[in-house]
Amino acid sequence: MEGENVDSTDHLSPSSEKKCRESANSAASTRLRAAEAVLFPCAHHHRAVVLCTAAGKAAKKGRPAVMGGTVFWITCPHLNNVIARIERNGGVKAAAQVLSRQPTAMAKHFASHVRYTERVKTLLTAQQWDFFLAHFVEPEKGSSRLFGNAAVSHADDVKCLHAWVAQALARAANPIGEGIINLILFFHLLISDYRKGVDSDDNDASLKHYMDSPIPLYDFLTQAFSQDTKSEREIEFTIGNEPKRVSYSWISDPVVLEALQIDLCQRCLDVYLFLEGRSPRVSSKRRLN
Repeated sequence: MEGENVDSTDHLSPSSEKKCRESANSAASTRLRAAEAVLFPCAHHHRAVVLCTAAGKAAKKGRPAVMGGTVFWITCPHLNNVIARIERNGGVKAAAQVLSRQPTAMAKHFASHVRYTERVKTLLTAQQWDFFLAHFVEPEKGSSRLFGNAAVSHADDVKCLHAWVAQALARAANPIGEGIINLILFFHLLISDYRKGVDSDDNDASLKHYMDSPIPLYDFLTQAFSQDTKSEREIEFTIGNEPKRVSYSWISDPVVLEALQIDLCQRCLDVYLFLEGRSPRVSSKRRLN
């Protein structure tokens, strides 16, 4: 479901601003955190990433839903769980370190903010785009500009890994999301090989220790920000004290990921079960992310 592509660069007049605000605030309670379009499918839960324009901060305590700076949301609980584990294990810090240490990484991160805005523009209605532009892209003096799907107030911030993955799967390419998606697929490959006995000398603890460390995420984000365009890559790493090398097919485009019919949801669940040793708890919270 795509809205009109509106070319609007000027700040809104007071009357237009009022109209946009009233339009945004007129959302019925049924629209609160409601998915408006499926942007990436999920085999088990129908939708992995959705467009939602009614999840703003004012949508609390019974107040009408309004648009927020984040419009792409992960709704697959298994994908959410694995990303949350990566965050708990130092994922946000590792991403920030890559941005600060890699010469070209920050420029590519900034470029992803532009792609986010361009992608959002193709999905919103004319009134929604006017509201989004006036509040998050070109706000009035005294208000903060927000960047990317994480809606960060500084262009070099990371804040939330879920948001970057959602942005990547919603076809607004960004290296952080791309690196995390490939890391999850790589983890699944390692587990599959482990269960086949390819790495039978490794015990569960050593493999889990490697997967739970920030090292693989740092390495994969470095790969994502690199100039390497090859799909077939050799991933070098160490489990315990033993160096390893595994061939891995890197995926940069969510369209390719979908076309390959890779069950991202099931692979996330497999990774979670291996690391946690139990089924995930079912949350009763009514939330998108």
